[in-house]
Amino acid sequence: MSFSVIILSFLLSFNFIWAADFPITHKIAVSNKCKEDFSMVIPGVGIFFAEAGNVENTYIFYNEFKNGPAVAAVGGSNCASTSSSSWDESATGPCTTAVFNLVDGNATAHIDLVPPRKFNHPLRMTFISRSSRLICAAANCTTAARKKDDIKRLQITDTGELTGMVLEFCY
Repeated sequence: MSFSVIILSFLLSFNFIWAADFPITHKIAVSNKCKEDFSMVIPGVGIFFAEAGNVENTYIFYNEFKNGPAVAAVGGSNCASTSSSSWDESATGPCTTAVFNLVDGNATAHIDLVPPRKFNHPLRMTFISRSSRLICAAANCTTAARKKDDIKRLQITDTGELTGMVLEFCY
């Protein structure tokens, strides 16, 4: 066996070991051009807030969302959650709500207007690694779930690895 083959073999082995230890990362980019604050709950991870106005935030998470979907909205205190375990129990206000799950190979997303929620701001959701996108620009949009039975039919999916989400409020 030649010296160059041994080096190549070592480099390939090192590369596979390094790749196996690389953490799963998911990126969430948020653009909030509304005049109300942004809030997002990721169960088991935490609650995230951003001020109103022309604000751009990027969040990087080093794992999949295994404790349930993330939920995000822009609006007053009725749209903000104080519980990192359940959005439904604490956010009851009229808010256009983004619901998404970032799990490799099976990421899903939908816009939730199931009562008591209702439209309050335009929302565009896009998976970073694909062109799957949902847009709800007005109260009569047809892309938002208005009852629980609509969710499966209206959700978008991404079967890619290391997917992420772009949320644009009042774009």
